[in-house]
Amino acid sequence: MAHQSLDWSNWEAVRARKAAAAEPTVEMDERERLAVMLLQEKKAAVRKLIGPAKLKAQEPHFECPEWAAKPDSGVHLAGQKQGATVETILIDKSPYYLLGRNKEVCDVETKHPSTSRVHCAVVHHENKTVYVLDLSTAHGTFVNGRKLQPMKPAKLTEGDELRLGASSRTFKLVTHEPPAKRQRPNPANQPAQKPGQHPQNPEAEAAERAAAARAAENQIRQHADASKNLKAKADFWGNAEPGAELKAADARAAGPDADHRPQGSLHKISHLLVCHADSAYVAQGVVASLLSPDEAVARAQQLRQSILLTTDGRGVAHAFTKAVKKDSDCPVTKAKKGLIGKLGTSSAIPIPDFLSQAAMKLPEDSVSDPIETELGVHILYRHINA
Repeated sequence: MAHQSLDWSNWEAVRARKAAAAEPTVEMDERERLAVMLLQEKKAAVRKLIGPAKLKAQEPHFECPEWAAKPDSGVHLAGQKQGATVETILIDKSPYYLLGRNKEVCDVETKHPSTSRVHCAVVHHENKTVYVLDLSTAHGTFVNGRKLQPMKPAKLTEGDELRLGASSRTFKLVTHEPPAKRQRPNPANQPAQKPGQHPQNPEAEAAERAAAARAAENQIRQHADASKNLKAKADFWGNAEPGAELKAADARAAGPDADHRPQGSLHKISHLLVCHADSAYVAQGVVASLLSPDEAVARAQQLRQSILLTTDGRGVAHAFTKAVKKDSDCPVTKAKKGLIGKLGTSSAIPIPDFLSQAAMKLPEDSVSDPIETELGVHILYRHINA
């Protein structure tokens, strides 16, 4: 094969033109140098806001984005349980805050076992908006019930609810000044305070405990009063015909399609309660428990798995009733096989408000994940519709 001869006469000129095109002008060099300098100054300012102790503890787990900036004063998260605000967490000093179970790393400590050690980051953007990032967790991060994609920033707006894993605790974003009594995470990354804790203010802490105990006592009393009158209104297990009051309540709850609903279509809901040392029943002296909140959640999860894996051939309902009789700490419902009410009625057989939302979402013949309330840790069972 004949080799084609190459003309090298213009090679040097071509190489010179390419080099000239690739070489930046003096003006471009100056602009780039200024941009780099400004970026470095911004990074230095952000790192100063974060603080050296926080950086040392958190940089192995999370790198602050370049777009993060100082937040507006007063921005905070309202920690809520069952719709009631139980803590106020200021997030208005650092460009970002980490949430998770590792109190040595995170600014806001979480207790629920389904949350990761470093679960998510709430980051303030330089345009004064707020974003949240799920840090590749096992059980997810949710905004208004929508699961976030890992490591992809999602915008938070005023009133949005942030939930971590399967925890019943939510965080609502609030962009205005909070009430005077508030909890501020430490930007220097000191161990996070417990929800409701007031450092060096025992009077406020005692007042919060008393208020929580009173609220739980009211729930207990209302629950007990409803339980005393159950037989007069309807038999939980379908052995008696519900009275006119129950039928009227059914019609109100069912709406315009009530005439087409099968008779007896209300779903019975049972629960099993595991108390811990901080729960209201223990504070009231009704029951005794030495378990920590985390241990109570783990115990409830263990009981749930045992119920679901039953091999006696009698089904989940029998296994749940057996577990209630043996292991439930609820003094009101234990003797009633754990039964707390029926879905679809507004007054005759009410379900406590703090469990009704979870009960509504539960499929037939299934057991819920652990649900934390002031009374302890619950698991629910939704009976098969008879």
